[in-house]
Amino acid sequence: MLSARNLSVSYGSRTALDSFTFTLYRGEILGVVGTNGAGKSTR
Repeated sequence: MLSARNLSVSYGSRTALDSFTFTLYRGEILGVVGTNGAGKSTR
């Protein structure tokens, strides 16, 4: 199991994530989708 709780990310005054929580269990897959330049691989 992989669990992340209350993730928050800000770029200056812009909030990208605010208290994001998720749990992945064995066999599950997480995909991150967004437009080019959206910051998916920034951190």
